Amino acid sequence: MGRLVVHLTRFAGVIAPIGAVAYTINAMTRTGGYVTVTVLSRKVTGEVRREESVLDVWGSTPAEQLLSRADVLLAGLSAGVAALLLPGVLRALTAGRPLGRGEAARLGWIALAVIVAVVAGPWLTRTATAAVIDRAGLGSTFAPASGAEWGAGWPVAALLLVLAVAARAGARRTEAAEAAPAG
Repeated sequence: MGRLVVHLTRFAGVIAPIGAVAYTINAMTRTGGYVTVTVLSRKVTGEVRREESVLDVWGSTPAEQLLSRADVLLAGLSAGVAALLLPGVLRALTAGRPLGRGEAARLGWIALAVIVAVVAGPWLTRTATAAVIDRAGLGSTFAPASGAEWGAGWPVAALLLVLAVAARAGARRTEAAEAAPAG
């Protein structure tokens, strides 16, 4: 069962980035067409309401198309990195070995990949929204939806960092115990 999980994880590590890149390239082929962005409606007074809506604006640029899908692109690439690093951790766990320095480093890199996807993806998408609103002259009517996502990504990254630190501490203790003279 453990080997199957490792192989499925590797498979996902290949598929996720390919799908994300294909999705983004497909968007860029629509340059000149419409670009879809998430906006907040402004009241007449200029105050921003918290009602998100989707806006389709014609005449997109390649950068707007790329950035409007950046969240999906970075999520797919980050999932690919995570899925390629995770088998080393899974092999240690399924073999009943304690996690060592290598596994701790892998968990740390996976946490970094999650953080990049959670922070940079929405920020780039928000940047695309701001560019679209500005190009279309709709700044008095719409504002970009928030680029900060506080979903499950942050707790997952935090948990992975805690596991990485714990694995590194455990590896240090194991190395110290092995280096200590018996007796």
